[in-house]
Amino acid sequence: MTAGLSRRSLLGAAGVLALDAQFARSDEAPRIKLRLLSTTDLHMFVMDWDYYHARIDPKVGLVKIAALVAQARRENPNCLLFDNGDLLQGDPLADWCAAPGRLPEGALHPMFEVMNGLRYDAATLGNHEFNYGLAFLERALNGPKFPYVSTNILRTGGAPFLPPTAVLERTLVDASGAPRQLKIGVIGFAPPQIMSWDKSRVEGRIEVGDAVEAVRRHLPDLRESCDVVVALLHGGIDFSAHGPGQENPALALCELSGLDALVLGHQHKLFPGPGFSGHAEVDAQAGKIGGVPAVMPGFWGSHLGVIDLDLVRDHDRWRVAGSQVEARPISRRNGESVAALVEADPAAVAAIAPAHRATVAWMDQPVGHFAAPVDSYFCWAGHDPATALVNEAQLDYGRRWLAGTPYADLPLLSAMAPNKSGYTPDSYVDIAAGPVALRDAADLYIYANTVVALKVSGAQIRDWLEYAARAFLTLTLDAAGPQELVDRRIPGYNFDAIAGLTYRIDPTRPPAFERDGERVAGGGRIFDLRYQGEVLPPERAFMVITNSYRADSGKTPGANAAALALRAPDANRDAVIDYIRARKNQNIGAPAPAPWRFVDLPNKIAVAFDTGVGARKKLGEVPGLRLIREAEAGYLRVGFDLG
Repeated sequence: MTAGLSRRSLLGAAGVLALDAQFARSDEAPRIKLRLLSTTDLHMFVMDWDYYHARIDPKVGLVKIAALVAQARRENPNCLLFDNGDLLQGDPLADWCAAPGRLPEGALHPMFEVMNGLRYDAATLGNHEFNYGLAFLERALNGPKFPYVSTNILRTGGAPFLPPTAVLERTLVDASGAPRQLKIGVIGFAPPQIMSWDKSRVEGRIEVGDAVEAVRRHLPDLRESCDVVVALLHGGIDFSAHGPGQENPALALCELSGLDALVLGHQHKLFPGPGFSGHAEVDAQAGKIGGVPAVMPGFWGSHLGVIDLDLVRDHDRWRVAGSQVEARPISRRNGESVAALVEADPAAVAAIAPAHRATVAWMDQPVGHFAAPVDSYFCWAGHDPATALVNEAQLDYGRRWLAGTPYADLPLLSAMAPNKSGYTPDSYVDIAAGPVALRDAADLYIYANTVVALKVSGAQIRDWLEYAARAFLTLTLDAAGPQELVDRRIPGYNFDAIAGLTYRIDPTRPPAFERDGERVAGGGRIFDLRYQGEVLPPERAFMVITNSYRADSGKTPGANAAALALRAPDANRDAVIDYIRARKNQNIGAPAPAPWRFVDLPNKIAVAFDTGVGARKKLGEVPGLRLIREAEAGYLRVGFDLG
C-alpha cells in the first residue's frame, strides 16, 4: 500500500461503494459519489527527470501523477480527469518538441500521447500554451482525444478560438449500484494578460476577455443543460476587488451561481492550504471558495487534485449535498531529502520514452568550457555569476545585431533578472568549471522569451531599477537579530540587474514602488547610478537589450512597448547558447561582478535569506557570508552584515 496517502484513499473502491450503499439505505433519494481529478501547470514535466542536471527528480512528473490517477479510479469508478493549462511549455522536453521540424506534420505531440493513454476527459488552455506561437499550438491541439474548451479566448473578429464549453455525457454508478446517465458541463478560462505577455505572437489574431464576463455569457445555458458544472480556471485567488481583466478571479467567479466545482492553477500553489487563509469567503482547510469546492494541485506534476462531490437526486435534478477536497502529493520532503510516494506508471513512461531519450541526448551535447563555476545561490547578496553571464551574452548579441542600424551609436546596456533564485529549493543555477553541455547553458535561461531592444532614457532606467529594488524588504538600523532581506512575494525574475551601469541599493529606505507596482511618493533605493563612471544623465538615451516579456508585459516602468525599438528573431536562451558555443575552443572566464552593491550604512545590520543546499560548499567564495541554519523545507539560511 502506497505511503503518504489519505485515510479516504486507503478505503479502496469496495470500501467507498459499501459506505455509499449503507448511506443509500438510510435515504431513499438516489446518491452518487462523483470524483473530479485534475492536473495543472504541468509545463511538460512528463518524466520524473531533471534535464538540466541529468538526474531523477522525485518531486515532478505526469508519469507519477498517472499512478495516483489509477489509484483514485480504483477507489471510485465515477472519475473524470481534467487538465487546467500551462501544459506544453516549461522544460527542455517542451523545447525539443517545439523546435522547427522536430515533429513531422500530422505527428501526435508526445504530451497528448501520454494524456490520451490516461483517458483525460477535458482540458483548457493556460497562458504558456501560446509561447511557441499559434501555428504550433493549433497543430498540437489536433492530437488530444478529449475536448478542449476556452470560454474567454476568441479569434480577432469574434469567432471562438476553441469551443467555449463542453458537455460530457457519462454513465455513473449510484450508491445502490444502479447506472445513472449524467451530463457534466465544462467551462474554461485563461488569463487576459496573454495579450501582453505574448503580444508579438497573438496580437491581431486572438482576443482574451475577462473571465467573469465570459461566465455570465455562457454559464446559464450550460447550467440549464447539465447536471454538474465544472470550471477550469487557469488563474488563482486574489483577495483584492475584482476588476476587468483580473488575472486571478476565483473569488469573483464563485460569487456567481451555477458552478459546482472549480479547478485552479497559474499561481503554482496548493489549495486547500494555509497560503490562502484570511478571507471570509475562502475556506482554506476544507477547500471551498464562496461555498464552491475548489482545488489547486501545485505545479510540474507535484500533486493530483481530487474533488469528491456527493450528489443527491432532488426531484428532477442532481444537487451537491457535500464535498471533500485534497491535493495528493507524489513526494514528501524531509529536510534535504525527498521521498517518492508513488512509482512511475509504466505505460506513461513507455509513451513518452522516445521523446524523452531524444531530449536527454540533445541536452547532453557539448557546447563550451567554463574557467570558473557559475551559480545563482547568492544572487540576493549581489554575487550572481549566472545573471552576469546572460548579460554578457545579451550585450554581445546586441552589438552584432544593432550594428548598421540607427541605434548603433547609442550606449548599449543589458537587463537580466535571476532565472533561478529559489522558486523551489532546487531552483538554482549550479554549473561547475570545466566542460559545458547544452543542458548547462539552457539552465542559464529557462524561459521562452525572445530578444528585444528598448530605447530608454536615464530617468526611465532609474525607474526600472527602483521597480526591481522593491524585491527587498525594508530594513531597520536598530534591529536586534538578523532581518529578513528578501520579499519572496516579489518573483525573482523581476529583480533586473542592468549591466553597463554601476549603482547601489539601500534597503533601509522605503521602495519607490509597491509590490503591485504602484508608485510610492518619497520612496527610492537606487543611489550613485553611473555610466562609465559619470552620473547617469536623466535625459540621455540608451539602448537596453532585454526580453520580450519585459517589453510586452507593461509592468516594469520604462521597459514597455512604448520603448520598443527592435524585436529580434532569436530567443534569449539561444543567444546565451550561441555565445557559449562561439567560444567553444576557449575557456569562458569568470563573469563580471554584478553592477550593483548595497550602500554603506552608519552601522552594521545583520540580514538573512534562504538559498539552496548546494550553497553550503560555496559559502567561502563570497566574503562575509555565513551559514545561519541548516536545511529547513529544503533551504539553507545564510546571512551577512550590511554596513
